[in-house]
Amino acid sequence: MGTLGERRMRQMSSDIRSKSDWLETIHDADTCASWAAETEAKELMGAEFGYVLDELVYYASLHLPGSDIRLSAADGVWFSDMLIDTDTTSELRDYATILESISDRQKDSCPNDRSRTLNLIDPSLFPLIYSRSKLCRQTSTSPQAALKIEDVGSFLGLLKDGAGA
Repeated sequence: MGTLGERRMRQMSSDIRSKSDWLETIHDADTCASWAAETEAKELMGAEFGYVLDELVYYASLHLPGSDIRLSAADGVWFSDMLIDTDTTSELRDYATILESISDRQKDSCPNDRSRTLNLIDPSLFPLIYSRSKLCRQTSTSPQAALKIEDVGSFLGLLKDGAGA
């Protein structure tokens, strides 16, 4: 995984990127000075913090102004809390409520865990397999109606490599 110094630098970068306003404050001298003050507690050398700061400036340059898609604290992961509209979010919550209301007897157990957990979608039980997984071809008008849909066909329009047909 790398040297201890590399681990500490990754952790410092991750800690800063986990702050909601890091993109706005990366060019603020006072903020950078306070981050630099934290390096002593994180056992980073001045040059290591300089590298972290350079990396953060680079990451900030990747962000598209006006976009809600942001680089997360996890390396290589981007996220947005604004990509799904409120109507779709509400509909997803309605569907989840139905799934959450099943009896404890029907809930799936997590391996190595004695508690009963409801896995809304367990990828190990229902993996997506291109050209083999089934696709519902009709839309539903409500969460209850979705549970009764019988028009399920083959996964259409995708080749084995996942590219569109």
